[in-house]
Amino acid sequence: MNPHTSDSFSYEMTFNQRSTGLFLKVATKATESWLHMDTNFNVKSATFNVQDEALIKKINYTQRIANRNGVNEVVFQFFSKDQKIREKGVYYTKNTLDTFSIIPVLQHLCAYEETAFTADFSVQHMATKVPVTIQKIITKNLIPFVDGYTLPSQLEHHLKTTQKSYIIYVLNVKGWQGLIYNHRHYYVYSNSAPYTYVGHWGGSDKTNLFSWAINP
Repeated sequence: MNPHTSDSFSYEMTFNQRSTGLFLKVATKATESWLHMDTNFNVKSATFNVQDEALIKKINYTQRIANRNGVNEVVFQFFSKDQKIREKGVYYTKNTLDTFSIIPVLQHLCAYEETAFTADFSVQHMATKVPVTIQKIITKNLIPFVDGYTLPSQLEHHLKTTQKSYIIYVLNVKGWQGLIYNHRHYYVYSNSAPYTYVGHWGGSDKTNLFSWAINP
């Protein structure tokens, strides 16, 4: 949902667990994303395809492919149609999350009592890594976490009237990078097993898009 233009579009998120790990697909009318993680939640590969012309002009590529090599470097390749335009590697440790894998990882952690931890966060679009802190909060009131954001009317009504209990993870960039990027990101899950992913938002209000499940 784009609160500034009132535009919204549906997405479909599919999880598939196999002996070789977890496979996640997210499809919208503008993009299609695939993620493969092993049984220890390490990113093995990922693909991001863009069909929307406006988004292509904004990010300057049509496809991003990531593959983990033998030295735990995830190599990102960026393509414009069939031409590779850039390649960059990011070293992933066992404590590295990224902008895609964070969704299933946090869902798994919902079942544990850990309330705060640090991690390395890989920003796939930029193929770079920053240190972050992540705090877990259980609440029925999400309004304080959207303070400063322009809200879509439908979501605003839901947040003001819901009595559901949620788990929300608050991600904050730390170190000198946090001085440059002084924004938080929020990831919401239901507060009961299987801890269903509900939505996320974050960054600056100007560029923020709300992701929210139809039946939160």
